[in-house]
Amino acid sequence: MKNILKYTLILSMALYSTACNLGEFDEDVTKNPDAVTLPFASSLLTNSMRSLPGTITATTGSIWVQYLAESQYQDGDDNYDTKQFDFAGWYAGPLADLERIIVLNEDASTKDDVLAFGLNENQIAISKILQSYYYLHLTDRWGMIPYSTALGALKGSNELPVFDTQETVYNGLFQTLKDANAMMIGDSDEDLAKGDILFGGDLTRWKIFANTIRLTMALRLSEVNESLAKSEFASALAAGVVSNDGDVDLDIDGDIFYQMLGDPNNENAWYSRFRTRKDWCISNTLVDYMQIDTYTDPHTGNKGTMNVVKDPRLSSFAEPTGSSPISAPEYVGMVYGIGTAGAADILNANVSFLGQDMRIQNAQIPIYTKAQILFARAEAAQRGWTTETAATLYVDAIQASFDQYGKGSAALYLTNSAVAYNAGTALEQIMTQKWVANYLNGYEAWADWRITGFPNLSPAPDAQNVNDGYVIPVRQAYGNNTIDLNGANYAAAVAIQGADELGTPVWWDK
Repeated sequence: MKNILKYTLILSMALYSTACNLGEFDEDVTKNPDAVTLPFASSLLTNSMRSLPGTITATTGSIWVQYLAESQYQDGDDNYDTKQFDFAGWYAGPLADLERIIVLNEDASTKDDVLAFGLNENQIAISKILQSYYYLHLTDRWGMIPYSTALGALKGSNELPVFDTQETVYNGLFQTLKDANAMMIGDSDEDLAKGDILFGGDLTRWKIFANTIRLTMALRLSEVNESLAKSEFASALAAGVVSNDGDVDLDIDGDIFYQMLGDPNNENAWYSRFRTRKDWCISNTLVDYMQIDTYTDPHTGNKGTMNVVKDPRLSSFAEPTGSSPISAPEYVGMVYGIGTAGAADILNANVSFLGQDMRIQNAQIPIYTKAQILFARAEAAQRGWTTETAATLYVDAIQASFDQYGKGSAALYLTNSAVAYNAGTALEQIMTQKWVANYLNGYEAWADWRITGFPNLSPAPDAQNVNDGYVIPVRQAYGNNTIDLNGANYAAAVAIQGADELGTPVWWDK
């Protein structure tokens, strides 16, 4: 993939009078005929995409679903002591950049000028698909969010944005994604959107990305509007199975990765974090699940879960402990949610830090994986939404995850009694295995857990969220920027949604 281009947005500037008398100068002297007066739409698109990895590599979601535990400072996300999270940067950053592209391509006075960056329809469609991805990320974290009037200032509005209900946001996103897919036209270099560092302007992949988002959204609604969920799932699956040219690598079960680079400005966030501090461990919750039942957790006495063979992905997810011999590496999870004082009693040499495979500087960050979507299809089949076979999709999904980590055949792993497909416990098995496969995609796993209750997780022993009854958080509270700068609309949202606490469920969490 080409290097991410460094760019400068050149905004239109008005000439203001100063104390100097400019009247004596000829107009040709005071104006640069070669100056660019419009933003580069390609640069806006590139910049908006650079926020994509942050939806996956964020630490909070991975801690709350117990993928990770901190080795030193567990007073914060580990014990639910951090309550407020600010979404202002998403609106001022990628969402605003994408809205500028839409405005430039819709405005009659500028739409012809930006054709150098691709057909107007394609630039608008791609921008709306990306906006939908970001809005989905935000609403699944906070619930009600500014949506329908969120970016009105870029179209001349001076009204503070209202908070839309999550149901309104979801309905809007479903329609936007379908409209965006229908809008895209052409396939020549002149037609494709420039600045696309995700798919290189490949419109087929954008259509499949939109359908994958729709499919993921549909499963969120399984407990609040199953008829809509079922129809949207089926529609997305049918629309995105295979690309127009029949390339099987582009089907809806394909991986969608964001390529990080080998430089500090565009590197994997996990590489950056370990450059300055070694603190992120795999949690004992996940390690104990992946281990063979002859394993005993040295810190808690818990036994491993697997009765045939341990999960071979563990060696990719985690480093061996520093105290174990090279010839016989051992993997031990950090005890989850015990607070800073409790964590201080456990030596770094006796726990497993995040694996080197996950910390590669120029890693590919998985936005959606083949395994993830196969598990989604297995869940839909198990719910009776499709005529596909849940058991087959479940096995295929586990194998796809093994393939992702280069672990060979999953056949032996599938003979573990906890893993072998059982129709009576199928939903729990599907969601638990999806949890393992989605390792480090914390916010996605958190959404799955809130909907289904799987995997079975216990709250942090040192939980601090007394207002919530010490439960695992089910949403994030709004930040002070929102409360201070948009107080009336914030208050209206709280009146509808419920207390602005970590324990107040979002609309689809029933």
